[in-house]
Amino acid sequence: MLRILNVLLISASSIGFIAVPLAAEVHVGGTLDSGGRWDQGHSPYVVDRTLLIPRRARLFIGPGTTILISPKKNTSKMPADSEGEGGIAIIVKGTLTCAGTIGKRIRFMPSAIGEGSVGWHGIEFRGAGEGNEIAYTDITGAQDGITVSECRPLIRAAVIERNNIGVNCRRLGSATLKNCVLTGNFVAAIRVAGANPVIENCLIENNPGSGLWGDGNSVVGCSYNCISGNGDGNYLDCDPQLGRMAALNRNGDSVDKAGNLACDPAFAGTMADSLARERYLARSKTAKVGNFEKVKRRMLDFADLVIHGSMKRPAPAKEDAGRFSLSPYSPCRNAGDPAPKFNNADGSRNDMGIYGGPGK
Repeated sequence: MLRILNVLLISASSIGFIAVPLAAEVHVGGTLDSGGRWDQGHSPYVVDRTLLIPRRARLFIGPGTTILISPKKNTSKMPADSEGEGGIAIIVKGTLTCAGTIGKRIRFMPSAIGEGSVGWHGIEFRGAGEGNEIAYTDITGAQDGITVSECRPLIRAAVIERNNIGVNCRRLGSATLKNCVLTGNFVAAIRVAGANPVIENCLIENNPGSGLWGDGNSVVGCSYNCISGNGDGNYLDCDPQLGRMAALNRNGDSVDKAGNLACDPAFAGTMADSLARERYLARSKTAKVGNFEKVKRRMLDFADLVIHGSMKRPAPAKEDAGRFSLSPYSPCRNAGDPAPKFNNADGSRNDMGIYGGPGK
């Protein structure tokens, strides 16, 4: 039985935005004239033309929704400044709210993609207004996963992987990234040119290109992240103090002046998990009984491990099988920004990555 597209998307008479109700998918594209709501019940949504969210329009995407981008060449007859280079784009000048949850993530991905290539242009915020947010959302297979210019969207608990560039901040595109994972991006996880983004409590690791690629002039707020294992270097044309180990954090790990780690995050179930456990146990044995401060510190660490590390962590989404969840011994646990507003849901200090922070 054919499913009927909810009238909240757009009326059938609207020009420039086509919604074709099918049994298994909804086709969308063109200009979203007023607003809309996409939900898991009607997904997947197939974007088969560049989609423009104009000023004063808002698209809300609910938890668990899947958005597939057609591999077809973009044929949208839209204004020149709205065309996406490198394939179909989602261009935001109004408001886009992606409201995923820890157990029901939103997914943007190409419907078909060749190995080692990208299948669409990406999501682009162009001078968008306040209230733009991408939360608990996965973005993959794009030229630029997210491009930001002349606006400040919030991107939190997102997984941005296997794009050419994960997040491209340019021309006053000062996005805020919190508790995200950026991995497998071919050119750079984050590219900054003429912008001042804020990056906190994120895991930026194992990208074939650079971790954070600046322009030598932009001031980037980069603190309490784990940036490691990136093929072309963790930092390129950035503040020279970033990545230069200058102190030990409360867990006893080396950090730079902004609290950034440069080590394997030790995801649960990986070889790094076992190595992190061995390292933790070896550290515990080095505490001298006669040194009260060291003993006290190790006791506090052990309490954090038992109370916040394994027993009270939120369970990862079943469909992700714990992907990107941290080992109980990970150096990224309780190593994020110590400000109370960043605390985990159980009240402990922020864990880096998508399972850390206050959640919904």
